[in-house]
Amino acid sequence: MKAYRYLSYIVTSMIIVIAIYIGITLLYKTYQKNKVHLYYEEQQKIAARASKVNQAFLPPKDIPESQPVRILVLGGGGINGIISVKILDFLEKESNSRISDLFDAIYGTSIGGLEATFLTLPDSNGKSRYRAADLLNFMKKDATAVLKINGFHAFLSGLGLVSPIVDSQNYITLLRSIIGDTQLSQLTATVVLPGYELEKNEIQFFSSRKDILNQPNFLLYQLLSGTTAVVGAFPPQRVYSISNNDNYLLADPNLIINNPIIAALIHANIMYPKNPKIIVFIGLGLYKQKKETDFYNGLIGGAGQYMTMIRSGSPDKLFNLYVDILEDNHRLGLRTGSAYYINVPVNFSIGNSLDTSPEHILHIESIADSIIASQKYELLEIVKRLTTN
Repeated sequence: MKAYRYLSYIVTSMIIVIAIYIGITLLYKTYQKNKVHLYYEEQQKIAARASKVNQAFLPPKDIPESQPVRILVLGGGGINGIISVKILDFLEKESNSRISDLFDAIYGTSIGGLEATFLTLPDSNGKSRYRAADLLNFMKKDATAVLKINGFHAFLSGLGLVSPIVDSQNYITLLRSIIGDTQLSQLTATVVLPGYELEKNEIQFFSSRKDILNQPNFLLYQLLSGTTAVVGAFPPQRVYSISNNDNYLLADPNLIINNPIIAALIHANIMYPKNPKIIVFIGLGLYKQKKETDFYNGLIGGAGQYMTMIRSGSPDKLFNLYVDILEDNHRLGLRTGSAYYINVPVNFSIGNSLDTSPEHILHIESIADSIIASQKYELLEIVKRLTTN
């Protein structure tokens, strides 16, 4: 009888705790919804004001048909993007040129898009404001503040199971403090950013060159807040065009197009159909090879395997497959020996992509240093190809 009484006390206490948690969560969510609503209104007003000083999109860059079009593709990977930035820093130092001068078009998913944008932000003279070394310092200095997880918010989000675990306001505030009201059309090189539009359930490409995809113009900090809103970590963002009345509910597209290599080749061919192409792809997020016994684990285990396939797309195999096809047939102008894939052996997960601890940052920096050392010959070959007309 006593055992039954104790059990009833425990069950009752659990029900009360759960009810309190649900009540607090509902109140907090109502507060958050009101906060988001006000935020969207504010962003819409900012976009409307920016539309009055809307800049024209960059005209097509005049490249002779005999000259190669140089394309950089940057994959997603969160804080692990430090690796690709260190590789870009090496290319800049060896060539004594900025990334925006080395490449004619840059495609970037998630953190890759942020890197592409940062390295093509204009200064007062219309030249690129930052080098890769500046971006590296920014990521190491400010990443902790951006990805800081509030304990109360994390508790109410169920550690990310109920709602996004990171409050995006710190991130957006930081973006605007650096980017200001710079517009997509004002970047110093052609930049294309993919985003996942949730209401239309499709990938959207946002280009600094209107002649590529006939895209509207945006305030960059607003656009990046959507294209880098990692599902489960950040909430999706409503982004407003400043050149028409369009708006988009965007999330990070990394589950679908983390490696935008094929889109880059197709779009480059639309811009420059007759030019040869040189493409450099820096990808992040390779998985460990599993043992045979790790497979065929039923629905739950299989779901994890499918997510791995979707998330990584077996980037080595996918990249090599398309390069082989394109080189063999000389399609899209990609000639033999014109595609470079920098292999980054990082075991990607949401956890380590948001891990801004000093230990993890030192670890990924060491990975970058080892890649640069082991692939130095290929990197120097890339510099030679990019700087030779």
